Amino acid sequence: LGVFAIALGTAVLPSMSRQVADGDMCGLTKSVSFSLRLIAFFTIPASVALILLREPIIAVLFQRGKFTYFDTQQTAYALLWYTAGLWAFSGLKVVTQAFFSLKDTRTPVYVSIVAVAMNLGAGLLLMGPMRQGGLALATSLAASINVLILFVILVRRLPEFSSRELLVSLARIIAASVAMGAVLAYALPLGDWSHGLTPRNFAVLLACIAGGLAAFVVSAYLLHCRELKSLRSFLKERGL
Repeated sequence: LGVFAIALGTAVLPSMSRQVADGDMCGLTKSVSFSLRLIAFFTIPASVALILLREPIIAVLFQRGKFTYFDTQQTAYALLWYTAGLWAFSGLKVVTQAFFSLKDTRTPVYVSIVAVAMNLGAGLLLMGPMRQGGLALATSLAASINVLILFVILVRRLPEFSSRELLVSLARIIAASVAMGAVLAYALPLGDWSHGLTPRNFAVLLACIAGGLAAFVVSAYLLHCRELKSLRSFLKERGL
């Protein structure tokens, strides 16, 4: 969220504001669409990886001393439901910036009030049966409602926004993420995560991260994900 979503949301605001000032609404539409697709390109595979690797990551990083395997499981349980809303937390950073570029600060505030009320209500309902997972899920649900409402309102203000283009990109990214998830699911049993940080677990976790990343990149390339091409062009322009 910090490395990609907040950074991208901060970076796109000046260009969006400039496009609005120049009356280039079509340019703003393209910027919003591209930013959302790029956010999805990072957050969807990251979510799949975090969900599958949540217990190994926590075990390797934190399980020692008084932090037992039970604590690892409980922390991983909360992380599961927080990760379910990662796409929404990230998408909010782009969608709200689009409203700010349009000099509309009221709409995000009004919608966020609805989201806060939903977060409170869902948290009270879910904290009993799901404990800390319920509180995490309530936060993710509130963020999801927040970004979806703002997205619907924003699309109505943007000329010729191509929902089909966004959906096609999402389908390809999800397919590549599923391929990555299959690799991770196959490799995970090679580690014994109840023992926390061991040389074997550390090696398996690194192999999972490297193998999963490779599987996603290769799958995205074979599926002709436009975001991968854009990222390659961006890196090439900067000599990376």
